[in-house]
Amino acid sequence: IASCSWGSENTGGIEAAIDYFLASGGLIFKAAGNSNSEIPDYVAARDDIITQAEILEDDCRAYFSNYGDWIDIAAPGVNIWSLYHDKFDPETDYATNMDGTSMAAPLAASVAALIWSQNPGLSAEQVKQRLLNSADPIDQLSCNSSYINKLGAGRVNAFNAFDTCKGNFD
Repeated sequence: IASCSWGSENTGGIEAAIDYFLASGGLIFKAAGNSNSEIPDYVAARDDIITQAEILEDDCRAYFSNYGDWIDIAAPGVNIWSLYHDKFDPETDYATNMDGTSMAAPLAASVAALIWSQNPGLSAEQVKQRLLNSADPIDQLSCNSSYINKLGAGRVNAFNAFDTCKGNFD
């Protein structure tokens, strides 16, 4: 599983690297971006990538999260504790609260890892389907009424995803 939290273009061999990784049975999770836009970057626009929008604690889309029919799933991305490395001071590492789709992507990827860890014989496509099928719907919330079918399958749900591993979902 790869979790990608960076903007992209089809340069430098990225297409070949993605194709190779996916053909080898991998799953790629991609942060949608934080520019309140419906326009995906290169990696997010691919149909074979799992792309995340960001939602708030109340399951409403974060005002800056990208959105669109290319989003696969939504995940929390506000006030998420993360480790941080200061590239300008190599001796400085710390934990901090961060916001953004870069926080949502690893959360969704970790739920997929949970599914796979319980059923290592599943294919990447089966893991993806169980992840999406176990999501909680959020389109019906009034705060998301302008984004119906633009926030993916709903909010990632680790409990439901784990329950799918026991055969209660397909």
